[in-house]
Amino acid sequence: MRPPDPEVPHKPNLQTPDSALYCVVAGLANKSPQLYEFILPDSLPDGADFHAVFDPDDVADFEQAGSQPPADWLSKDEKTFIGQYTTMVPVQSYDVAFTPDQSRPDVPGPDETIFYRHYQISYGSLPPQIIGYGMADMTFRRVGAIQEWKMVRWVDHRDPAVPSARTIGRQRLGPPTVNP
Repeated sequence: MRPPDPEVPHKPNLQTPDSALYCVVAGLANKSPQLYEFILPDSLPDGADFHAVFDPDDVADFEQAGSQPPADWLSKDEKTFIGQYTTMVPVQSYDVAFTPDQSRPDVPGPDETIFYRHYQISYGSLPPQIIGYGMADMTFRRVGAIQEWKMVRWVDHRDPAVPSARTIGRQRLGPPTVNP
């Protein structure tokens, strides 16, 4: 008997920036690369693509380990990463929190919105094992023929409250690991 095909989530309606942010959070929490990837633009005629920007301290750590960071991080890189990140720990789901940054209000707009978020991705309890902790400036833009909201930029920052924690950006640089 053939095993069932993995469940592919139904494509969400990406007609608001909040629906796109939901795909980020739920895609990570449910360990669903497919759901997360819905918010990544493919290279479009208008030049829209996803770009990740790394915290300078994460780049310095990566270079100290003898590696060269990529010149740019695009949708294709993010798709590879998210597949690795969601399978890094053999648990059913991650605990994911993206909370508004009280010191920087979001910047909503009719065609582009920036969310400023503190984030924590973890699993287990007593204490939880943290696999991503930091702050993100996440830019969502209407793109394509049907004007869906897609994430076009993620600027990662270490959170000053826990500067030693491994950010998503540092996880992107690789290899994805549980925080020490």
